[in-house]
Amino acid sequence: MEELNIGVRLDRVFGDYETQTPEGDFLCRTYFAEVVEGFPKIMEPETHRGYMWASYSDMVGLHSEGTLVPNLVSALVDLKDVVGQ
Repeated sequence: MEELNIGVRLDRVFGDYETQTPEGDFLCRTYFAEVVEGFPKIMEPETHRGYMWASYSDMVGLHSEGTLVPNLVSALVDLKDVVGQ
């Protein structure tokens, strides 16, 4: 709700991934979830340039470009097993 002004239903935890950012080190818990309320809208445009729905192959492409966030880079190996790539 805070980041995108939507309500979600959490299905299950996918994994925990450590990431380093200019703001500090974080443990990012990643979930499978479903949007159940609202339509995504960036609530903090000064800190977020945009958002997108991404398939596994989209995320691999973003990683190749060097633009995928570090915690999702770590998740790619695990996600590959889930999507059967």
